[in-house]
Amino acid sequence: MAGAVQQRFDPTKLQFDDQFVNGAYSPTNPTRQTFNNTNVTYWDVAAGLSFSSVAANEIHYYFGLGLFHFTNPKVAFIATNDIKLNQKWVVNFGLSAPTSDDDKFIL
Repeated sequence: MAGAVQQRFDPTKLQFDDQFVNGAYSPTNPTRQTFNNTNVTYWDVAAGLSFSSVAANEIHYYFGLGLFHFTNPKVAFIATNDIKLNQKWVVNFGLSAPTSDDDKFIL
């Protein structure tokens, strides 16, 4: 699985400490915060495998393993920051076993 990811924010919706004067906030108070970039686009890749089978007595089971953020994409809004997404491993397992002619145990 791969695709382009876009993250952005609207700095006009943010409130900063220096906009509070005498304990009161006003959006007209100036701020020293400046933003050169409010939009980041990057590619992200994930891969995985899944195996499923049937054992004796109609017991169905599956096992899966996946790796997300394969390329550790950089997601910082400021070029001097080295903020990257860490890789994430995911493991999945399940089974379905009959307990009677009409019922099943599902995990």
